[in-house]
This record gives sequence, structure tokens and C-alpha cells, in this order.
Amino acid sequence: MRKQGAWYVKYWGGGKYTTPGIPDLLCCIKGRFVGIETKGPKGRSTEEQLRKIEAIRAAGGVAVVMYPSAFDEFRTWCESDFRVGKPIIMK
Repeated sequence: MRKQGAWYVKYWGGGKYTTPGIPDLLCCIKGRFVGIETKGPKGRSTEEQLRKIEAIRAAGGVAVVMYPSAFDEFRTWCESDFRVGKPIIMK
């Protein structure tokens, strides 16, 4: 994604010094703040993760839960400047 002008950092959660529910990837894509919670094929989001996603969206950012099978959909969505709706979960 850095080749396309995006910036991102992997947030390592867990432990007593981090905030629960912060998305795994914190990004800036085309000038927009994007939080991405990544999951394995059978992974599930916690209630705290979903609350943080909603808080990011309420603040005007973009936030999603993304599964491996949805990467191409996510890339297309980013390239469309996030105009194809605002999905929370991309499976």
C-alpha cells in the first residue's frame, strides 16, 4: 500500500500499557484516517473492537473489519475513494 501513497503502522495491542480494541492497522489513505481490524478466516471481533470501529466512523474516519478473502474488495473500495458505502465487515 505504501506504493500507492498510503501510510500505515501495525498497532500491537494487548498487555497493560495499550488501549483495548484499537484496530490492528492505523492508516492514512488518500488523506483519510483508516482503521483496519484484521481477522483470520474464522476470527471474530470483540465488542470493544466494534465500539472502537464505530467511534472512528463517528469521528469521520473509515474503519473496517477485514478478512483475507476481502482484500481485493478493500483495495477496490479504497481506489473508489471510499464511495461504495461504508462497510464495517468485509468478508
